Amino acid sequence: FAEGHPSLAANLGGLASLHLAQGKPAEAAALFQEALALCRRAVARYARQKSEGEALTFAAAQPLFRDGCLSA
Repeated sequence: FAEGHPSLAANLGGLASLHLAQGKPAEAAALFQEALALCRRAVARYARQKSEGEALTFAAAQPLFRDGCLSA
């Protein structure tokens, strides 16, 4: 997958949460940021192909990695 596997962002987010729980905020932040970037690219790709309403629904369904970024 050129843009990453669809599950990659979720797995990165889970790994980031683990690092955060282990007291490794720097490692967690880097993974949360990568997961967030993957989600942003996925939403942008989807938005180019679908209606505004469909794109907003898709974006709202994405994991909230930005919260993790702020926590780390």
